[in-house]
Amino acid sequence: MRYWDTSTLGKLYLPEADSPAFAQKAATATVIVTAKLALHEMRRVVFRKESDGLIPANTAEVVLSQVDRDIAAGEIRVVEMDAQTEAEFNAIMARCYRHAPPIPIRTFDAIHLATARVAGETELVATDKRMRDAARLLGFSLFPAEAFPAPLRRSNHELRKKGRTRPGPVRNSESRSMPRQQFRPENHSRTFGFGTVDIRERHLFADVASEHANSIIAKLNHTRIKENRVKVKIA
Repeated sequence: MRYWDTSTLGKLYLPEADSPAFAQKAATATVIVTAKLALHEMRRVVFRKESDGLIPANTAEVVLSQVDRDIAAGEIRVVEMDAQTEAEFNAIMARCYRHAPPIPIRTFDAIHLATARVAGETELVATDKRMRDAARLLGFSLFPAEAFPAPLRRSNHELRKKGRTRPGPVRNSESRSMPRQQFRPENHSRTFGFGTVDIRERHLFADVASEHANSIIAKLNHTRIKENRVKVKIA
């Protein structure tokens, strides 16, 4: 089992440019582990994306209902915060800020890492650099394995100034760091908040609601991964 923070959990329900890599990771997992905190953060993320026009209006509740169904089905295990988690949180804060150089971990990130340790998880699925730095200090393995180039991490505000909407962060994934002949994923199919994802060796098929299809295609067709354009079409 792996521990997922809020941002990567959200990629399974809110389509972004790098969602396929995380969908493939989730498809190989027996269960996804996260903190109760993630459910509160997910609510903010979903409504923010709806407010920014990145998902259709009045669909936030649909996404959140899918998360609840996945929890009820046992696909997501939610870990409550307790006294043990609080003790881990205090220890993580001390260790990160006393490290040379200090790792300026944020409060919620430390809660996630404390929850992961209490749950007995050893792999962290996360994209935030500071959280990954702290996780590495604490001995977690990481997915994606590589760090992400800073120039690709731009805010919605920066992109809107350029007249563009944000399709989601474009980041390196474990699959792109491996030689092609070594990367042979099995076919996986799993249902997420934006539809059913079927992952093949060189292609990914997503069954999405018709009202979402055009906006998803428009965003992904303007996406580049390592200077390679993503090609998306209706099958």
